[in-house]
Amino acid sequence: MRSQATSEAIDLAGCSIESAMSSTGIALRELAFVESLGDELSMSLPTLGLEACASSDGRVVSVHMHREGHEGFCGFPLDFEGITFATAESEVCARLGPPAVRGEGKSGSWMRYVFADRYLHFMYSRDSGLLEMVTCGLQEV
Repeated sequence: MRSQATSEAIDLAGCSIESAMSSTGIALRELAFVESLGDELSMSLPTLGLEACASSDGRVVSVHMHREGHEGFCGFPLDFEGITFATAESEVCARLGPPAVRGEGKSGSWMRYVFADRYLHFMYSRDSGLLEMVTCGLQEV
């Protein structure tokens, strides 16, 4: 089960931002702070806990859902298969099985799950052990 907000955010990956008709897509298109990062655009909605990166042709490459306070964002209402920002790393594994890849970064541990043509990347804080951000993107073939 997924919340509507989480489903809309995940479904944005691979879509043209101009044709995205979900409330999340419309909010990114009309309300986001847009910054050019070379060949990509960063669209940020801190009050919704959401940001997205799009290619120069407007195709959404990744969507980032933030925990309250992470990088100055308000909390995104994450609910993916019962996983919220309060879900421990071990519980994510219990719900989704072993990740395709896991590792340790500068800020903490991370796990990546692959679902058909998309991935979900769960990033945890080294300091608090809390889930900080979930990124959805297209799985490269």
